[in-house]
Amino acid sequence: KQLKSMLSIYNFLKVKLCYRTYRKQWLLFLIITLLFIPLVSFSQSAEDFFKQAYANYKSENFENAVILFEKGLEIDPNETDAYILMAESKLYLSDFNGAITDLNKALSLNPKNAYAYFQRASARMMIDDNSGALQDLNTVLDLDYSSVVDPSRLFLNRGTIYWKLGLNNEACIDWKKADSLNNPKAGNMISLICVNNPSVE
Repeated sequence: KQLKSMLSIYNFLKVKLCYRTYRKQWLLFLIITLLFIPLVSFSQSAEDFFKQAYANYKSENFENAVILFEKGLEIDPNETDAYILMAESKLYLSDFNGAITDLNKALSLNPKNAYAYFQRASARMMIDDNSGALQDLNTVLDLDYSSVVDPSRLFLNRGTIYWKLGLNNEACIDWKKADSLNNPKAGNMISLICVNNPSVE
């Protein structure tokens, strides 16, 4: 009886020890898993938000696009293109100051992004910050812009800014450049402002 009792105690302690060891291993596994999963899904979650945001942007659902871009940028705040596309969405929603804020952030990440300067110039034109818009377009011309910005739009917009600033001669020079690049709006501006205008050389 004493031997059986000792064996029973031994088996009980053995089972208890195994259970404790198993529990410790399970807790360790759970902790590692909880720590590791966010690291694995971190960039993927941001990528998912950006993909959904872009799909909404393409389908012209700009309000949803902004919301989704913001969620993605909360996870990955260093995605330059996401700031630019979010800014474009805000331009369509007439949130010009919001667009400028997003483009400022994009340019802080990539100061040589010609397209971001071009879009910021567009936003600045809409709030009559013509001096700032002119500075941005001149910066575009100093960068490698031909693959990301339509030159005819660039000269059309800069011509319009010059005209708003009362610089008709400079405006007409740019509109003529835009017209030579087949911009459909440039000819109208030339006819209205440049033809038979004594202030234009």
